[in-house]
Amino acid sequence: MSKAGAVLVFWELRFGWQTQRLARQLAQDGQLPDVADLPVRPSGRVERDAADAHFETVKARVEGAPDDWRGWYALAHAYDLAGDRKRARSAMRHAIALEGGQAAE
Repeated sequence: MSKAGAVLVFWELRFGWQTQRLARQLAQDGQLPDVADLPVRPSGRVERDAADAHFETVKARVEGAPDDWRGWYALAHAYDLAGDRKRARSAMRHAIALEGGQAAE
């Protein structure tokens, strides 16, 4: 593996570890995003209209408390439900930065 490849793998693993750390903290506090009441397709994915409505609710929460990493974690989850992986990862990076006390990029 090239040095650049090794660095990329490290950053991806680090992102995963940080995401898991936040999830454990939310689970411990009983605050993990709960979408059990949203309708799902036979594939198990949340129905698009329900995912979009859920996203709007979570987005409003983040707009009301933009410095709360928990809201950004929920927003990342909502983006993922809506199928927008790029924005989901960006929102999760922001949650990680906020939780760590760093200014978001």
